[in-house]
Amino acid sequence: MIMDENFKHVVKMAANMLTGHKRRLFEAEIAEIYFDSNPNKTEQYFGWVRNTIKLGCHEKRTGFTCVSAYYLRGAKKTESKLLQLESDIRSLVDP
Repeated sequence: MIMDENFKHVVKMAANMLTGHKRRLFEAEIAEIYFDSNPNKTEQYFGWVRNTIKLGCHEKRTGFTCVSAYYLRGAKKTESKLLQLESDIRSLVDP
């Protein structure tokens, strides 16, 4: 499926305005309508992440929404890694 470049640009802009579940459903809908639900073709054409498209197709098919756990990602707070940090700092500063 070859689309007009202006249409392709508008579809990519629309996807960028969405996040999470709404974006996945939008990408899945585009994949279904224009690429026969093929995440690989959709990824090649739009540059979207294939696994996101697959998840969107799965959510659309089953009706269940997958919840992201972004708060579990990234570096942990220093206080939780170094439990003695506060008492060590206080012992240096108090005298």
